[in-house]
Amino acid sequence: MPFGLEVQAVAENKQTVQIKTASETYFVKPDALQNAEDLKSLSIGPGQFNSYVSPASAGSYEYLLSFLGKEESVLKQRMQTLSSVKNDQGDTIERLTTEKTDYVIQNGHANTIVFRGIMPISPSTLGLTEQNVWMNEKRTKFAVKGENNLFVIDNEQHTLTISVIK
Repeated sequence: MPFGLEVQAVAENKQTVQIKTASETYFVKPDALQNAEDLKSLSIGPGQFNSYVSPASAGSYEYLLSFLGKEESVLKQRMQTLSSVKNDQGDTIERLTTEKTDYVIQNGHANTIVFRGIMPISPSTLGLTEQNVWMNEKRTKFAVKGENNLFVIDNEQHTLTISVIK
């Protein structure tokens, strides 16, 4: 499973947690999971990432973000260059190819936006300490929680994922 993937714990005991994505069920050790609710909220917002997105997205960054949390129908009505695909987890992805941007549709809403082709980002470039973020062992991916959003940076895949915190 990719770092930062949202899953639902459906059953657990001391040795195993059963988790579900949109399309798969897995069993993992409890210490392999981290709950986004456990991450401390910081005063960080989407605007702090604008200079790291691809030039294709940078010019319309605020506009693209304005659709985060909106209904899928609004997204399709306003953007003519969307193409629909399914991801490995079974979610619908509305891909805006001209902007290197994907919207992940969950329950009819664009609750997640993924910017592809970002420049490398580290916690320190955002003015954060490593104690305030989750990092993978290779230190190439990290997650940080803002007041309204969860940000997942993957420097291997060059993606910035911004999700609405429900």
